[in-house]
Amino acid sequence: MSYKQLILISLIMFSCAGIQAMDLSIPDNRAPEEFVIKTASYPESSVFTCAREQVSEDAFVNAELHNITLTTESGIEVPVLHIDRKSDTVIILGQGLSDPKEIMLPTAALFSDYDVILFDYRWSTNFDTYQFKAIATCSFITKMFHNEAEEIRAVLSHIKDKEYTNVVGLGLCYSAILFAKVQSEYTDSNGSFTHLVLDSCMTTLESMGHCLAADPYLMDKAHEGGAPAWLRTVTGSRVMRALISSGFMCAQDLEVTKDLKNCSCPILFIHGKKDYMVPESEFEKLWNAAPSELRTEVLTPFYHAHNLANRKAYGLVIKEFIKKGSLEGLLSLQDTDS
Repeated sequence: MSYKQLILISLIMFSCAGIQAMDLSIPDNRAPEEFVIKTASYPESSVFTCAREQVSEDAFVNAELHNITLTTESGIEVPVLHIDRKSDTVIILGQGLSDPKEIMLPTAALFSDYDVILFDYRWSTNFDTYQFKAIATCSFITKMFHNEAEEIRAVLSHIKDKEYTNVVGLGLCYSAILFAKVQSEYTDSNGSFTHLVLDSCMTTLESMGHCLAADPYLMDKAHEGGAPAWLRTVTGSRVMRALISSGFMCAQDLEVTKDLKNCSCPILFIHGKKDYMVPESEFEKLWNAAPSELRTEVLTPFYHAHNLANRKAYGLVIKEFIKKGSLEGLLSLQDTDS
């Protein structure tokens, strides 16, 4: 195994730990938080304000819960939870790297009027085993950002005959990359997503390597980083920066900007102002790659993969996006209220 592979394995495994814990508590003062929205009709950006509110805990009471197992084209079994409300809209939720599907249940609870599907990736229930395999052969690392798209295709194939009017893909972090990749493979709307919501999406693995080189503490503190100056000096040197980033080159052909150019459905980007894993300069690449008439951005006050912190705002903007394909109606309503 090369030194580049060892660096790659270490960085990815440690960085997984930094994006799992999320504070969903409600502040005592419930002060409104600002969300900056940019759409085709509002290119100069407009501010939408929303205070945090508690979400009902009985969101699944009137739903039918179906646990099923699908099989990918290569024979991998995919555990799926289908929250069935007999809706004509289904939201497929994709979690971050290393997480099981259950991590997305707080998100699913926001959409009590829609069907929701959660699924596990091939490593979701045995990530430790995959870590060992990665260290032993590196084959997992070099393929994991490609083959997992099979799981998404299996879910889309499963619901193809259910005649949903809206099929929404909501991908968080790692899943956002794969959702865009899968959507770009379809030349028409038959069997694909009708809407994409990409939350905390990265551009390439190499760009993540640059961020980790600049602040290694982002590996397990994605919300703040905070590596001491001496360590940032070492890892941020020209030699170490190149060395760390080169470890991610094994997946260099997975570039979201290329996939976005081939997407033909409305795309909602949800990006945090404090997202140190995807700095503004990297997000701009995603924004510029998406077709101008199909893209909408929501800039939150939160950090990487924690945009659900204001659950009311998160659910509100996504529901509006599903209904209209943009957020212009939400902005128009707020302009009227003001």
